[in-house]
Amino acid sequence: MRLDWSVICASILFLAGTSPLMAQSGGYSEDFETGTTNWSISGGTSSAIWAADGTPSSVTGGVANTGSSSLNFNNGVDYADLSTGTATSPVITLSSSSSTLTFFCNYETESEDATYGYDNRQITITPGNGSAITEPLGVTNSGTTVGPCSSMGTWHQHSIAITPSWGTVQVEFLFDSVDDIMNDYAGWFIDGFSVSGGSTTGGGSSTGGPEPAKPSLVQGWNFDTGIGSWSVEGTNAAVTWAADGAPTVVSTGSAFASSPNSLNYNNGTDYDAGGVTSSGTAT
Repeated sequence: MRLDWSVICASILFLAGTSPLMAQSGGYSEDFETGTTNWSISGGTSSAIWAADGTPSSVTGGVANTGSSSLNFNNGVDYADLSTGTATSPVITLSSSSSTLTFFCNYETESEDATYGYDNRQITITPGNGSAITEPLGVTNSGTTVGPCSSMGTWHQHSIAITPSWGTVQVEFLFDSVDDIMNDYAGWFIDGFSVSGGSTTGGGSSTGGPEPAKPSLVQGWNFDTGIGSWSVEGTNAAVTWAADGAPTVVSTGSAFASSPNSLNYNNGTDYDAGGVTSSGTAT
């Protein structure tokens, strides 16, 4: 059996002294009425960029699903020149309950086909653990996770189930005109962004009333006094799981997140067993 050491090591470092990220059960939401608080905007040009405002007001279907503003990519009128830009949400911590990502979408571009090749609209969903999901948006040929859009000029909602075991989730919207031809359209509009059962440390708004009492840590180990009730097994006595501070230097860091120990698999220096294979478990 092959073990996913990236997951195991992340778990060990968490147990070794980091504080758990607590989530609000009420959820995270952003309506962009007061700007792009804690969202990261990059790319674009002076002719087109992501912004939270009410322009252009003439777009079919309206500039916002509710209120007077949305997160949109244009220059206030269209996206006239060659331009590419991203709008990235803050990292949202998920609660232990089921979570759903939802957002409303409207657009005016060259085509309703997600694979048309120009004026691309794309979403990337990045979990705290696991692989990022990147999909195109459109009426036809859209990604299976994000689902199809409604027709151009119509506000519609996308709803995506989120796995709570991800721990966190971050969402990026990307618009790419690809060329500087036929770009006299209004662009892309996002409104009513929310993650049920998620929260951030700042920005946006938390729905569902006052913040509930934060859960307490059920059990944790920092391994400062040894392995304790953990059991270890291995195929080679030279390379084993141990609770110590060796090696003293790991890349540019140390062998622990909190001094002096961590649970680690090596021989005090590396995991070279003299040309012999080795494996071990810590349970």
